[in-house]
Amino acid sequence: MKMGNVFKYFIVMLLILSFSTSLGSTPPARKQMHMNFQKLVLYYSSSTNEYYLAVVASDDSTRKCRLDLMNVHIILETKEGAKKTIDNEDLKVSCLGSMYNEVIGKKYTLFRFNLVIDNSGSIDTQSLAFVQRTLQRFIQAIPLVFEAQVIRFSQTVQFKTKFTKNKQELVNAINQQLPQGGTALFDAMDLGMQELKALGDDVPLRFSVVLTDGRDNASVNNPDPNAFKNKMIRECKKNVIPLFIVGVTNDVDSQLLSEIARFGMYQHIKDFPDIDKAFEVILNYIKDTYVIKIPAIGNFADLKTIYIVRKTAAGNYDTIQDIIVH
Repeated sequence: MKMGNVFKYFIVMLLILSFSTSLGSTPPARKQMHMNFQKLVLYYSSSTNEYYLAVVASDDSTRKCRLDLMNVHIILETKEGAKKTIDNEDLKVSCLGSMYNEVIGKKYTLFRFNLVIDNSGSIDTQSLAFVQRTLQRFIQAIPLVFEAQVIRFSQTVQFKTKFTKNKQELVNAINQQLPQGGTALFDAMDLGMQELKALGDDVPLRFSVVLTDGRDNASVNNPDPNAFKNKMIRECKKNVIPLFIVGVTNDVDSQLLSEIARFGMYQHIKDFPDIDKAFEVILNYIKDTYVIKIPAIGNFADLKTIYIVRKTAAGNYDTIQDIIVH
């Protein structure tokens, strides 16, 4: 899958799967007729004249990379009703759950994200051990086409790593012993957003994962919760950078965090021994994501629907998922 060095793209919509938590997304006016996938992101690259479609499996027939990638075809439908079929040989179809090959990992980078970790004094030694073990497993389990960055914070932002695929460097950053104090949550999240914004647009998808156990009490640059909430919502929408926030214990402001994660997902966990469940949800979400690169036909603004289809033995097309564009 050759990825262009520079993408000039228009983001159409970001829809994150609804879990038991409220994600704050607004359903489209026209409802999808099939529910094998949910659209994660769709964008048009003017530099390569291609559509990049990322979808997340929402059915057992498509989860765990069960979809036959060699029998995926695309039908593009315009607002005028014209349809164009694009056969499998003209597509690039990948399932992230299968992208653990080292050769592929070295050659391609499809995603970048940062891991923003609370290191405040309210996290005792035993709880810190739960955090470290969970995040180590998470880092070790992500596909090799991901680059990650670790940001840790307490009274201030304590340090940040570079974006890297070197998992041992990331694990070392997670385990590094640092002094514990207050909770500069907002400043740390803001830094995570700025780091992702500063990246080039050669990588299709960026997101931030945040872990905290308390309310902000130390941020200098973002002291007002409501102003920070509105700022982050604007930044997430404008830059298409979803936030996956995990709040632990009843000391967190779940209402505020769920509102901030409007274009992502918020999960509340009662105590530290259970945080592995939250990160398992995020990991499975990643593994069940498919990326399809589609040659663009006509004017992107005229595109109405993308149909993901399979060819039957009789030579007909069976719709797997309809993706509403405009």
